[in-house]
Amino acid sequence: MKNIEEYTPTIFENIKHIDEQGNEYWLARELQIALDYKKWKSL
Repeated sequence: MKNIEEYTPTIFENIKHIDEQGNEYWLARELQIALDYKKWKSL
């Protein structure tokens, strides 16, 4: 896993989505990559 110092707001801005009402949201699978998680596990 990456060190917390490596994270910048740009990482999250690059994968941010905005819906028709202007609400911001992120997709879990894209966050998985940004946060350097190796495995996707559905609970």
